[in-house]
Amino acid sequence: MQQAAVRRTSALKDLPEEKACMCVRYWPVTLTVSSLTEKQKMEVFMHHCHCKLPNLLSSTLFKALKRSNISSAIHTSPLTSIPSKPTIPPPLVSRLFQPSNYREGQEGGDLTCRSQRLMLQTGLIHLSNPGCFYYLPVALRSMEKLVRLIDEEMHVIGGQKIDMPALCSAELWKKSGRWELMGKEMFRLLDRHNAEYCLGPTHEEAVTELFASQTTISYKKLPLLLYQKPKFGLLRGREFYMKDMYSFDINEEAALHTYHSVCQSYRQIFDRLGLKWVQVEAATGNIGGTLSHEFQLPADIGEDQLLVCGNCGFSANVETVEPGQTECSKCQTGTLTESKGIEVGHTFYLGTKYSQAFKALFVNASNVPAVAEMGCFGLGVTRILAASIEVMSTEDSIRWPGLIAPYQVCVLPPKKGSKANEATLVAEKLAQSLGNSLPNLRGEVVLDDRVQMTIGKRLKDAKILGYPYVVVVGQKALEDQPSFEVICQQSEETMFLSKEGLVDLLTQGEDSDDAMDEFMEKFKTQKYKNAFNESNWEEEFDKVPMFMKTAPENIDPEKHPDLACIQSIIHDDDRTPEEKARGLKDEGNDYFKEKNYKKAVVSYTEGLKKNCTDVELNAILYTNRAAAHFYLADRDARKAKVKAKKQQNDKEALLAAIKERGIKLLKTEPSQHRGSDSEDDDGGASRALSDLELDGIGSQEATGARVYMDEQGVLHWPVLFLYPEHSQTDFISAFCENSSFIDHLAVMFGEELPPWDSDRKYQPQNLQLFFEDPEKGHLYQVDLEKSLLNVLQHQRCLVKAGTPSFIVLVSGSPFSKQFLSGKKVQRLK
Repeated sequence: MQQAAVRRTSALKDLPEEKACMCVRYWPVTLTVSSLTEKQKMEVFMHHCHCKLPNLLSSTLFKALKRSNISSAIHTSPLTSIPSKPTIPPPLVSRLFQPSNYREGQEGGDLTCRSQRLMLQTGLIHLSNPGCFYYLPVALRSMEKLVRLIDEEMHVIGGQKIDMPALCSAELWKKSGRWELMGKEMFRLLDRHNAEYCLGPTHEEAVTELFASQTTISYKKLPLLLYQKPKFGLLRGREFYMKDMYSFDINEEAALHTYHSVCQSYRQIFDRLGLKWVQVEAATGNIGGTLSHEFQLPADIGEDQLLVCGNCGFSANVETVEPGQTECSKCQTGTLTESKGIEVGHTFYLGTKYSQAFKALFVNASNVPAVAEMGCFGLGVTRILAASIEVMSTEDSIRWPGLIAPYQVCVLPPKKGSKANEATLVAEKLAQSLGNSLPNLRGEVVLDDRVQMTIGKRLKDAKILGYPYVVVVGQKALEDQPSFEVICQQSEETMFLSKEGLVDLLTQGEDSDDAMDEFMEKFKTQKYKNAFNESNWEEEFDKVPMFMKTAPENIDPEKHPDLACIQSIIHDDDRTPEEKARGLKDEGNDYFKEKNYKKAVVSYTEGLKKNCTDVELNAILYTNRAAAHFYLADRDARKAKVKAKKQQNDKEALLAAIKERGIKLLKTEPSQHRGSDSEDDDGGASRALSDLELDGIGSQEATGARVYMDEQGVLHWPVLFLYPEHSQTDFISAFCENSSFIDHLAVMFGEELPPWDSDRKYQPQNLQLFFEDPEKGHLYQVDLEKSLLNVLQHQRCLVKAGTPSFIVLVSGSPFSKQFLSGKKVQRLK
């Protein structure tokens, strides 16, 4: 077997005639060729060079191969018919297992849920027994896309997918105390040995036992986020198909950080789906824990009662608020208004509720076993599917989030026997071309081959089923410059596009909410690509005003809109200056009413330039222009004032938070470019916050970083670590005040040690941390398990230039002893 087929042109000649085998190591294809002539072997080799190695072949080799006088038949020879990707025929609507009954005039019985009625009518689901459904192929495609989307976002935050058993032992649930707590809500059964089991609605017990069975998990492996593929509904269904995730962390601060990361990931999922959502405070229920949030889609059909404050954005499930409460406790000024929602996600911070019971331990930085902090997080996959249909659809037509529509495009050929019947072949080729040549549409184009039905009936079906794009192939597809009728279901826009224009539209980015707007803007401004036909170019030119030899006697605006427009421009000079000025005044007034003051100023100015003799009209133009200038300046001033006020409020809130925590900022001397006349020791927010700037730190990485407060009111500080032994520094731009030092050191000196630590001494367990009292010069040793906030609140810890700084030494090292000698060192209590 030859391994240098690409490197030498003579490689194939070395193969035996009776059974030649070529293995090209640059692509995953092993081609066995029996009884080939020399020319056929070269043809096979050239074909694969053309298809697979355009960038790897040297120009010399490529030219040498071309000089071999190889026939172009290599592209059609059956010996070389090995495509890189198989051509997939488009799915046919007539073959889809989708037993729809929307033609039968059913009213849906007592169904009050729009999504369930539409999904039953269109054959997405089929009722098995009360509350239980079959998921049919089209619905399952959508669900699988949703699962892939969830997988993508879970992987971003480090989630790892596992599969846990549906049957859970009663012993596990009894150990957590939930066997009795769940009561009749849980499905229980006995096996033939009378052992008790349940169908696990959630898997806190199972996953905690799994973690506890691994007795040597290091803190370096945490956080650990395990989630399982969706198991076991729709709205108002007995079954519930859910993705659940469980997290394990080293301490409460890290667990809360993970909790908020997962919440952010859930928000990202709903944003990508284009759904309006609200995150509300919720009760922990029988799952337990101390913190819980629900993700709700606002909908009148929702079964959850929500309370939302219009002033501060606070929102909660009514279960968590005292009965009759109407005032928002968070801002004290807002009023709580009630609405309904569909729950599609739920998150819980569990603490040690389960890990303590199951002895789920890990080995911490001190090499001591510690109990893991847990969280659990659930997304209702089928509820998201049904709820999105519920909130996006009309009463009689499904509308999908674009990313999870079962099929993206439906192509409609003409009716059999119609005048455009010849376009049927065009439609079939178009569907196959779109579905195979565009990566984002591979397998996403369906062909409605029910040509015995009229276009109108199939269009109605396509509207009900909610394909994002419907392409109607009719008579225009047979013209010299073919075009297709394209209907965008979401925007309800219809346009006629060439194939190139259609491809442009369908290759918009998947996450672009403005894809249609961007396309339409491009469509309006793109250059005319279709050249005149050579056979009648003179006639075509004669229709263009610029090239007309004679103008029509009577110009019909409908037949010649361009000529009518030119005519109006030409005859504009026939109007008197007063008429022109009055027209511009009216135009300016229209802009003024629209609050487009800048354009209003332009229109009034142009009117004044007409130099009309009507003194009153000129006075109106001057007055109106002055008013537009006033409102324009006033609006800009108000915007600037609001922005400045917000910045000032943010600064004052930040300073108040720092003072409330008892953190002391070291006053610095004013810079030369700052005036000190208006500054005193109690100079308020502006003076105090000037001390938070990073002037003089000397670390380029720190430039621009400053302390900030997040939405939860938690401070994040820029922190500088100094390594005097090696004259090195580390800079963390956003150190959460609730995080411990050991958390960051475990990351900074984990598996990858810095290159300057050649002796590998800087292991987290070997390190000592100190801060310096800048006034007395004393050093204070920091407990690595303590949080940044605990240290900053120490009476001798002064923050200079807005950046807490810490010295890092190796405990007991010669340099450490030398560095500390002669210095007064105290250990923080």
